[in-house]
Amino acid sequence: MYLFLDAVSTKGKLLLTRSDKNIISEKTISLARLESQQLLGKIEEFLDASSVSFSDLSGIIVVHGPGSFTGVRTIVLLVNTLAYMYHIPLFPISFFDMYRSYPIVKASSRRDLFVQLDQDEPIQILSNEAFCAYLEENNIGQVYGDPQMNIWDTYSVTAEPVYIDSITAIDFHDGMSRIEPLYIKRPSIT
Repeated sequence: MYLFLDAVSTKGKLLLTRSDKNIISEKTISLARLESQQLLGKIEEFLDASSVSFSDLSGIIVVHGPGSFTGVRTIVLLVNTLAYMYHIPLFPISFFDMYRSYPIVKASSRRDLFVQLDQDEPIQILSNEAFCAYLEENNIGQVYGDPQMNIWDTYSVTAEPVYIDSITAIDFHDGMSRIEPLYIKRPSIT
């Protein structure tokens, strides 16, 4: 049994899958800056409802960023602790790995976005205005991801990732005992 954890998206997801990569249980979660207070409890409730314990898990697939600095750090700390305590392999994926079409966006702050314009492009940070200008210049009306912005009346946003594609792409032989957070920019901690 494998646990899939996406707590960086606005509407995150917990999934249970077998080694054949078929999803057997799922739950939408929303933590919005409450990762340190609620994440472990949400995972425990989800596993309990499926009659699964941490020791039953063969691995944890975790979206390790980008996202809020504190949120990503909390998520990674929790899964690293679970991996250590229960000897569970970890399989990190990026938020951007959950989408197959471009451009993909993820809110970075109120002023800017994490953006991947194309499969061959790196993840970058663009201001909201620069990204909107890019969309207009290239006549793009469809955006994928989790922008959390109020300008999206003009554009169509597909916010639901294709989780099964992300799970299918994972080689369950390449698990890690510890993962690092995926940070794209330095935190704005004062």
